[in-house]
Amino acid sequence: MRNATAIRLTIAAAVVAVSSVAHAGSKLEKVDMVAEGIDLKPAILRANSNGYTSYENSSHTYMLRLFAKAKGKSNAVYYAGIGSTHNIYLNFDEHAYQHMSGKSDGWGVYKKSVNVPIKLNSTKWFTSPGAACVTNLKAQMKKGMSKADVLKKEWKVTAKAKILFVAAANTKARNRRGNTSKNNSIGSRLIAYSVPVICRAAK
Repeated sequence: MRNATAIRLTIAAAVVAVSSVAHAGSKLEKVDMVAEGIDLKPAILRANSNGYTSYENSSHTYMLRLFAKAKGKSNAVYYAGIGSTHNIYLNFDEHAYQHMSGKSDGWGVYKKSVNVPIKLNSTKWFTSPGAACVTNLKAQMKKGMSKADVLKKEWKVTAKAKILFVAAANTKARNRRGNTSKNNSIGSRLIAYSVPVICRAAK
């Protein structure tokens, strides 16, 4: 399991509050997500004599394990979504993964392992592949290498992507009616997902 720095955040309707998802009145007991498995496929960054330029590959697949638990027997999770965002909620166009229970009770416990591809140019970052390559470039130059010599070599570094999991719960009765937007509870989990990066040698 890959180590991931995590931030727990909870939102109720449109009001944002930094707290535990198990706060009084919430229909969610826990929302969690971790990176799963060993991610060996790198994001690859091209280079020329001036520096690092563009991605050689278009997307990266994030391997994740999701968990959301409703509080009490009368409540259930009806929605799960994943995206890469600076926010603590997902806009419609930011969904890379979405799962709805439909007009059913929902899930008392939502537990799923997923592989989610997200375009590199659409990913939000704590540390981007470009920034990771440039940081390495500067570090090698401080050690005495010239910029040209650094760029002539291929390097392996690590980027940190912002991956957000959002879950929503309501009463089973409202879930069955499809009336889930009223008095629902929404929780989220933001992690820094480690992405291996190859800084290509300049051609």
